[in-house]
Amino acid sequence: MAIRDILCPIFSLEADGVVLAAAEAVAEFSGARIKALVVEVEPAHNVRIEGPVERSALSHSLDQMHRGFVEQSVKRAPREFEVREICVSASGAGASLNSEAQLADLTIMLRPGQAPLADMRVAMAEAVLFGSGRPLLLIPPNWRGDWIGGNVVVGWNGSREAARALGDATVFLDQATSITVVCVALGETRTRADASAQSVVAHMNKRGKHAELRHVGKLGFSDGATLFGQAEALDANLVVMGGYGTPRLLERIVGGVTREALDKARVPVLMSH
Repeated sequence: MAIRDILCPIFSLEADGVVLAAAEAVAEFSGARIKALVVEVEPAHNVRIEGPVERSALSHSLDQMHRGFVEQSVKRAPREFEVREICVSASGAGASLNSEAQLADLTIMLRPGQAPLADMRVAMAEAVLFGSGRPLLLIPPNWRGDWIGGNVVVGWNGSREAARALGDATVFLDQATSITVVCVALGETRTRADASAQSVVAHMNKRGKHAELRHVGKLGFSDGATLFGQAEALDANLVVMGGYGTPRLLERIVGGVTREALDKARVPVLMSH
């Protein structure tokens, strides 16, 4: 899937500066346009206002920050960069972002776990994942990289969601020098996923990409901890995975790989549903 338009929800430069940096890294090889969407949260007792609002100091700061990224490297050419603001209620933030994400090829957000306004960020991430029909890229708050997708781990379980994520990650996989398909499964589940995982690796190799298959699944560790542990051990700079392979309510109760990605992932994660 080509990436031509990137959406970046921004609450503050202090918290979300890494989101814009990640968008610049992706736009570097995709040539995408970047839209920084400044999200203003209205007080709960006010009437909801949704839509463009007067430009704030944050909007001007984002413009300056973008110019700074361009000036940092002679390799970076000025590209189309838009700053827009929306004012939303806490309860309506997810729906508002979803309508914006539907018009973008990729939404890049800060990983919600331990971030300011974490509950709202989770709701917005879920809205993008389930409602927009577009992929979501989560960036950990301590991310300091300048490249996303050179060393990729693909979380694979043979599901529709995993296949969708694999397709949405094409532009990243095309740039990758190393791809590891990690199949986190035990027993019968591993047997069912094994054939499709081998097919994924063979498909990648036919496209001229070096891909390897790893089977992991240790008792006593969650699937999420196992997958992201493998990603860190491999020094990956991107994990590709399907979002919510089990019902959302069940994942909220018992956890799951998606919850692990939202809460704890220490590498960028591309998710699709």
